[in-house]
Amino acid sequence: MSAATLPGDSALREVLTGQDNANLLKIARSRGINVTQESQLKPGVANDRLINKILNEMSPGELDEIRGQYAENTRFRHSF
Repeated sequence: MSAATLPGDSALREVLTGQDNANLLKIARSRGINVTQESQLKPGVANDRLINKILNEMSPGELDEIRGQYAENTRFRHSF
């Protein structure tokens, strides 16, 4: 699948998986997501739960915007 056709949720998931646990917690809290349980878990375990919570909270419009930004940012990357 090319970056131009990557759905917004997949693009966001790819970006979020590159973040560490502390950043994921900050992102979730900034969106008003309750992360009490995740903040008590080990980072590797909590990361997937945090990413899913962030994705589930995003509106379709936000995901479309992320897809467009992701496509633009990755358009000129070359694979070697």
